[in-house]
Amino acid sequence: IRLAASAAMKKQDPVLTIEPMLDALNKPEVFLASRVYEVLKALGPKLVPIILKKIEVADGPGQIVMIQLLGSFGDESIVPALGRMALEGEYGIRKVAVEALTQIGGQDIWPILKQLILDPNWQIRLLVVEAISRHQLVQSYDLLKQAVKTEDDHLVRDMMQDLLSSLDGKQSTTTSSWARIR
Repeated sequence: IRLAASAAMKKQDPVLTIEPMLDALNKPEVFLASRVYEVLKALGPKLVPIILKKIEVADGPGQIVMIQLLGSFGDESIVPALGRMALEGEYGIRKVAVEALTQIGGQDIWPILKQLILDPNWQIRLLVVEAISRHQLVQSYDLLKQAVKTEDDHLVRDMMQDLLSSLDGKQSTTTSSWARIR
């Protein structure tokens, strides 16, 4: 019955079926959730206000999928909402929120990443370093220099050092010599 319902929903105007699809994300049936995810992802950023309402009442797995959807849209207007999720709550939600912020990018993610660079969880710190690296956030240089001194996880510390080396070239100003030819 559920497969038939899924097929019938596929033929409907997706805007008419958003509410049932978002509700379906809370169901444990992986096949149905993955099909719904693809349809919702194709609808794009116009779903942001609806998802932001639904995410508040969804269970953990549903919230995770909704955060992944928000990240896939690339809509920078949701950075503050994702930032709150990345800074609060349980690990799974925070992790997916940082991943979504990384997908979105832009300069607005830096204030959030700056708060998370010293997160107690090494996986979150690792994701932060990856986000800084991916978006080449040069303004992170000084904070990374401080954070690498206290980083106790070898992998995160190595990534911070590699990133500092990469950013070091971007920090320094290039000088060029010139001469007047007569």
